[in-house]
Amino acid sequence: MSFLRRQRLNSNRDFCRFFSWGARILGGFKIRIQDRHNLNESQPCVYVANHQSGFDVVTFGALFPRRTLAVGKKEVIWIPFFNLIFLCGGNVLLDRSRRMRAVEKLRSIASVLKKNQASVWIFPEGTRNRTYNGLLPFKKGAFHLAIETGLPIVPVVSSSLSDIFRQPKMFFRGGKVTLRVLPPIPTAGLKASDADRLSEMTRTQMAVAFQELATG
Repeated sequence: MSFLRRQRLNSNRDFCRFFSWGARILGGFKIRIQDRHNLNESQPCVYVANHQSGFDVVTFGALFPRRTLAVGKKEVIWIPFFNLIFLCGGNVLLDRSRRMRAVEKLRSIASVLKKNQASVWIFPEGTRNRTYNGLLPFKKGAFHLAIETGLPIVPVVSSSLSDIFRQPKMFFRGGKVTLRVLPPIPTAGLKASDADRLSEMTRTQMAVAFQELATG
């Protein structure tokens, strides 16, 4: 279906939500979503989320928004089955080892978002946080992209997956995961020099939410 619907902006939402639904039934765990109203109110936008493992496609898949593309690492191309779904959804692979090429790719994404009134989903940590504790430092690409397009940042935070999924032992069991959609952060009027401040502000809000989910 993803292949037949190539470049249709809702293919990612349809696949992610269906995949998440099936995995939750088979795995016997539940996902609770807080402040869902923040998800679509500011579209188009730049979604940023914390990245814990490959299992994120199941958790965040439960709320993956409409008309949204995803940005992933080039290593995704080596994951059987998922690589075809990812590419057929019109998503973008970045080679972070080649900074200039990555910057050029992000600029091309900006033109696509403007032309199609689409959103984009990015994990600003840039890699999986295998500690399942807190957040890694953020890469700045998502924030430069938001400033260049003038789109708001919408942070989405998942509670720790430590009790549900562990790598490299692939430990998995049922349980509960909570997702919280934070209020949008406007970027209109910001300049490229504001990217560091925007990144830190966003990370601080997400880190607070992550800790609240851990204790709540």
